[in-house]
Parts: sequence; C-alpha cells; structure tokens
Amino acid sequence: MWRRLVMVTFMMMLPPLGPASAATADARATVFIQTLGKQALAVVRSNMAPTQKLQYFRELLDQDFDMPEIARFVLGPYWRTASSSEQQKFTKLLSDDLVRFYRQRFIRYEGETFELTGSRSDPAGMIVTSHILRPNGPPIEVDWQLTVQNGRYKISDVIIDNISMALSERQAFARQFQLSGGKMAGLLARMERDASIGTLVGSP
Repeated sequence: MWRRLVMVTFMMMLPPLGPASAATADARATVFIQTLGKQALAVVRSNMAPTQKLQYFRELLDQDFDMPEIARFVLGPYWRTASSSEQQKFTKLLSDDLVRFYRQRFIRYEGETFELTGSRSDPAGMIVTSHILRPNGPPIEVDWQLTVQNGRYKISDVIIDNISMALSERQAFARQFQLSGGKMAGLLARMERDASIGTLVGSP
C-alpha cells in the first residue's frame, strides 16, 4: 500500500503525456524507471516480511506493467481462440507467475545499485537502458520497453542481459500449451498447479 501512495503522488505531480518534445518524453521515461528501479532494490534489501515483498511486486505488475498486452503477446495465436474468461484468467495467472519470477530474480541482489545509462525512441514508445552494478561481478544490463497508456507510461517488456522477458515467456508458454494437449483448460490447470506450490511455470 505504501508503494501505491508513493507512486500515485509521484504520477500526480507530472502532467499527462501529450505532444511534448523528445527531450521531455525522455526525461519523463527516465524518471519513471529511475523511481521504479530504486524502489524495487530498496524493497528487496529491506527487512520487510516475504509476504509484503510479494505484495509489492504484485502492485508493481498491476500498476506499472501493460499486463493485458503482455498476456496477448505471450499467449500468441492461442489468445484468439481462448474465451474472454480464459483470457482474463490467463492474464491473472501470468501476472502471478511474473511476480514469483521477479522476486526470485531480485532476491539474489545484495549490495547492488541501480543506474540509468540512457534512453532512445522506439516504434512502440521508448526504451530506457540501465544496469545493476554488483560489487562482485559484472553489471547486469536491464532495458525497459515503455508504451503510453492513457497518457501514462507502462512497461511492455524487460530485457535482462539481452534476454526479452516477453519473448522468453512466449516460448515457455508455447511449450506448456503443447504439453497441455493443445487445450487452454489444460494450460490454465498447469498454471494453477504451479501457483499453488509457488514454482515458475515450466519448472521441474
């Protein structure tokens, strides 16, 4: 809840995106990612209870990621054959799976710092580049692909060390769909099973 109040206050201070200059758009995008990235690492390093950290990442996905578009891309051609209720259920279960993924990814970071390295325009919006500096290893490159939804930036993909989250998920779910007999109901059942035991989709 505290994160929601911080982000709502921050976004209210900024006017909605409109026909602004490229420099203004770059500045808004970088401030958005700078705030998000530093907060995420601060939460991971905090003494918050694990359930509170999970809630933080769940709010992060709900508020700052374009989950409907990510879900459509990840499910690929199977999205068109799924019913409306199946699409909604898949989007929710995918969000839960990504919460577990990002928590597991960030939980390993200790003593790291988050630093922006630049930004550039993209056909879909903007890409903000950054890296996570580690005390005992090479930096981790993280690129954030942003789109504009209702005048606000939303994250449509995260590329970690040149690996696209959205594309990796699409490939993983294509395999899971086939293992589920090519049935949406089977895929959703597998996702529910994984969620119940706290594992990532496709994990052994």
